[in-house]
Amino acid sequence: MPAHDSDYYQLETIAGRVVARVPVKENALDWPPPQTLALMGVLWQLESHSAISDAQIATMTHVARGALYRPAPAALQPLEFMQPSSPLLH
Repeated sequence: MPAHDSDYYQLETIAGRVVARVPVKENALDWPPPQTLALMGVLWQLESHSAISDAQIATMTHVARGALYRPAPAALQPLEFMQPSSPLLH
């Protein structure tokens, strides 16, 4: 499926704080969303996403598909992002 102008990825902390909302088409990203995503020095894991099809979108006037990402478990994170000196830990 092609990405639409309103598709987005939402990056959240484990506690639910929104880190960023990333427009898919504007950033040349894919839809449907990948299982993992490396952005801002963090590996993000897909938690859920909209299941609206292109055919359904064609019948609607206002729609936005979204994908929710949370940080991947520490075991999957690159080692350099787990160091105490990492700006992500401060």
